[in-house]
Amino acid sequence: MRCYGQKPAWFSRLSASGLLPVMELDGDIVIESDVIIQTLEDRFPDAIPLLPLASDPDAALVSPLLRLERELFSGWLRWLTGSTTTNERSKMIFEGVLGKVETALTAKGGPYFLGETFSLIDCIFAPFMERMAGTLCYYKGFEMRNNAKYVGVERWFRAMESRESFANIKSDWYTHAMDMPPQVGSCSSIPEAIPYAAELSGRDGVSWTLPLKQNGVEPLLPSFEEGAARREAVAQLLANAEAVVKFAARGLGEPGVPPVTADLADPNAKPNEAYVPLLDAALRGVAHSMLVGREGMSMPPGEGFVAGEAVAQGLDYLRARVGVPRDMSYEAARMFRGHLGWYAEELRKVCQA
Repeated sequence: MRCYGQKPAWFSRLSASGLLPVMELDGDIVIESDVIIQTLEDRFPDAIPLLPLASDPDAALVSPLLRLERELFSGWLRWLTGSTTTNERSKMIFEGVLGKVETALTAKGGPYFLGETFSLIDCIFAPFMERMAGTLCYYKGFEMRNNAKYVGVERWFRAMESRESFANIKSDWYTHAMDMPPQVGSCSSIPEAIPYAAELSGRDGVSWTLPLKQNGVEPLLPSFEEGAARREAVAQLLANAEAVVKFAARGLGEPGVPPVTADLADPNAKPNEAYVPLLDAALRGVAHSMLVGREGMSMPPGEGFVAGEAVAQGLDYLRARVGVPRDMSYEAARMFRGHLGWYAEELRKVCQA
């Protein structure tokens, strides 16, 4: 989005407005999620239809469910960005609409909105329901997942996560929480949310620390496998190593101009090139630790390593900015963040010795 910097020229030629997402299909440019979804449905009539036919009784449910999605979206943003003085009223309104969603998900037996049939309704609800679960936990301490009041909602989430197409693009709650302020402005936090935010951001000193715990407030995907996650993180790092090292050097450089108000969103920050070789060496060590384990690794990484505290700060900067799924899957990001934090702390110990 524009809040993260200027669009490349090739993208601006596709979408002069800069809006996301954009699809190019047979030379036609299609903008906006719902329009893209409907266009795909219309353009490929031989595929399994993802909307009920007009003769199907379920067809009458489509419009009310789409209106319900917009009502839920409005209630979420109102609560997320509203003042603390209106928090309880905004929460009550949101919970009322979420109750309607729960009813809709149980009316036909679930797990999807049209019962056992996966449909475009689920596709349209999915990105915002996922954002709601993460941001409301982070800023409001509201547990939308594994909540006894919303059994149908949890069953729907689990059904969606069992689908490879959804699991491969699923984000994590920390990324969602950090994504929202640059897009919508300030998200008001309440005191009850502090422990949730600390866990999701690693500020509790535990949740991002190796060995990673498996039973946090955010559910893991059922397919999670630690070795595969570590290998994916290393593969993604190596595939873009030069850019990642330079990006980490921004943590030791200068803030961008004009300044930004949202945490972690500074598209014009300037890297400190002097630290690039040291950060490169450190990130090689991080990759090595993910592939063969931390045991037996020598610290610091090689003779003559200097500026351990500064390099640790660069690793901290990178750690806080790993985005899911932009950079890697949630499971891989957890491993990468954990190993980045471990390596930074080892560098600090060397400095203090």
